[in-house]
Amino acid sequence: MKLVTASAEYRNGRLIILARTQFDVSCAKKFTEGACQIQVRQRGKDISHPQRGYLWAVVYPYLAEFFVDVEVQEVHEEMKKQFNPIEVTLPDGRLRIFGGSTEQFDAGEYSKYTDKIRNWAALPITEGGLSLYIPEPKEG
Repeated sequence: MKLVTASAEYRNGRLIILARTQFDVSCAKKFTEGACQIQVRQRGKDISHPQRGYLWAVVYPYLAEFFVDVEVQEVHEEMKKQFNPIEVTLPDGRLRIFGGSTEQFDAGEYSKYTDKIRNWAALPITEGGLSLYIPEPKEG
C-alpha cells in the first residue's frame, strides 16, 4: 500500500495540511493521476523527551548488547520491521516488509510500541522471545 502522511490542523471546520508543498511533492512521487483515499485521525499528546530517551537510552541499548556487535540504529530498524511493519509492493508484484516510521506516533502509540518490544524481549526463547528483562522507565 502506498502511503503519504502529513501533519495537519483542523480549524474553523477546515482541514489545513501543514508543509503543503512537501506533501504535494511526496504525493507526486508516490501516486499516478486518479482517485485516492484520505484518512484523517486525531493526534494524541506528543512524545515526551523522557519517553523517547527511554527507548533510545535503555531499551535499544539492552537489545544491542544482547545481540553483540549490533548498533542501536540497527536495532531500531529491526524493531520497526517487527513491531511496526508496512507492506510494500515491488514493481514486479512481489511483497516486501519494511519497518514503518515511528515519527508519526503520538505518546500513546509510542508507549504501546515500546511495551511490545519489552514484552517480546521478556518472552522465553521457546516462545520466540529473548528471555531478556529490560527495566521499566522508573527502574532504568
